[in-house]
Amino acid sequence: MGVVNRKTKKIISHKVGNGEMVANSFSTASNNRAAVVTTHALYLLQKENGKISTKWRQAYDRGIARKPGQLSWGSGATPTFFGTNATQDEFVTITDNAKRMNLLVYQNDNTGREICKVPLFGDNNSGTEDSSIAYGRAIVTSSTYGYPYPKYPDGAGKSIPEKAPFIGGITRVDVKPDNSGCVTKWTSDLRSAALPKLSVPDNLIYTIERTGPSDNATALDSYHFVTLDWETGAVRSKKFWSFGLLSNPLQTVGNVGLDNSYWQGTMNGIIRVLP
Repeated sequence: MGVVNRKTKKIISHKVGNGEMVANSFSTASNNRAAVVTTHALYLLQKENGKISTKWRQAYDRGIARKPGQLSWGSGATPTFFGTNATQDEFVTITDNAKRMNLLVYQNDNTGREICKVPLFGDNNSGTEDSSIAYGRAIVTSSTYGYPYPKYPDGAGKSIPEKAPFIGGITRVDVKPDNSGCVTKWTSDLRSAALPKLSVPDNLIYTIERTGPSDNATALDSYHFVTLDWETGAVRSKKFWSFGLLSNPLQTVGNVGLDNSYWQGTMNGIIRVLP
């Protein structure tokens, strides 16, 4: 992990583990802190006194191999900071790669205390390549287990099982008010083909639903633009979006424009959805 001084061009760096690979992005927080997840552990790093140091390391269950619908052997989730403090970075969350995937929440302090470890989805549908949405005390995670990516990156490793149906699902977990653990608030069976995104002003989760065969991406697939209620998980709106193999969003995230239109990348370009 490195930091570049834009004025002096000086670089300082810090090694975060032997034999570990970073297969996701990283996240930053206040007080010059950053969270990095490797294929073995979650690290909280801090820049202080001209150096980068590891405040804590939390190893997680990386399972026996990469799962179908994931792009590496380990956590598929970029760390997400969230919370109710002024800087909204009281906690940090990732998912592990256990047989039944768990949502992991840690305290963003010098201890890295585990707040909770919550099993998600079922044994035959429990894995994700998506970073969780987190806001306030709530975390929303989607399942990509079995998602039919057209190609896996070099070095991803063998998947066990080799393939599986894409069942999907989205669930919300809340941190208890006293930080003594977490509770599952709702679960939806929606098959999200994109990384869901929260719009705080209207309290809606935006995503793209995939319908069609479960096992492979085909020309028979169709996609719908969907909004879910943040509080209940209920579908609030749904409209046809596109169809066919090249309309696959590949679990990428969309963006809301200034005119409230929604932009989503696909294998064949960008599609705009009008409000």
